[in-house]
Amino acid sequence: DFGVSIYYHLQVPDSGASNLTMEILDAEDKVLRTYSNTEKSPTKKAGRKTGLNKLVWNLRMPAVEGIPGLLVLGGTGGYHVGAGTYKARLIYNGDSLVQSFDVAFDPRTNFTNESNARLDAEKEKVYTAWGELYDAVRDMRHIKEQVQFQIGRLDTEVEAQADLKAEGEALIAEMDSLEATMIQVKQKTFQDVINFPNQLDAKFGHILGTLDQSLPPMTQGQAERVTELMAEWEAKKATIEVLLGEKIDTFNQSFRAAELPIISRRKD
Repeated sequence: DFGVSIYYHLQVPDSGASNLTMEILDAEDKVLRTYSNTEKSPTKKAGRKTGLNKLVWNLRMPAVEGIPGLLVLGGTGGYHVGAGTYKARLIYNGDSLVQSFDVAFDPRTNFTNESNARLDAEKEKVYTAWGELYDAVRDMRHIKEQVQFQIGRLDTEVEAQADLKAEGEALIAEMDSLEATMIQVKQKTFQDVINFPNQLDAKFGHILGTLDQSLPPMTQGQAERVTELMAEWEAKKATIEVLLGEKIDTFNQSFRAAELPIISRRKD
């Protein structure tokens, strides 16, 4: 098995016993991974049988939560953690046990702690931004659904409502345009990248994979690419903040000013 093999012995009185949770924590007690006997996914499953159980942590952070139906070439798997002290915390039947362990450098390498720390920090930065990007897509889609519902209730024969519908449609178009620069929904197979270019999420995934497969120190090319992508993401975040903040607020105010009913009758 690749990773940390964790063995634990249980005395389970019956099938209705408490659920079991295994957490992996860093040196600051931040929870990195959580496993449970109630999980269906094998990558999140922890055994809870009478006798000896075994769980293997593959030294990776959890996968980035993707967008349903979105093809991500290479997947959204998390990166390998750096060297340091970690903890396994078993929670079961109201009790908890904690065991510390160390993840060490490969003794055949001779890189410095500073170069390793920088590589770890850059991986965490890209990984966090990647997750933020997908969260932003989910937020935009959630808001877009509400805007579509609201403008679907409007009577375009009334001038004020027709203007309001146009305002809502413009918001939807802006969200669609912005999303198209963040993810590539047209890719359905691995060959589609030829016709439909990768967007920012795939670029995050690629550089994270490159960093994760490299030994310290980072190359100049890697450092420059991370800087470019983070700058692009910061610019998009600023645009998203205005779109989902100020512009949606303005739309809401326009909707309230029109004194439209919250509940309306069905249209034939």
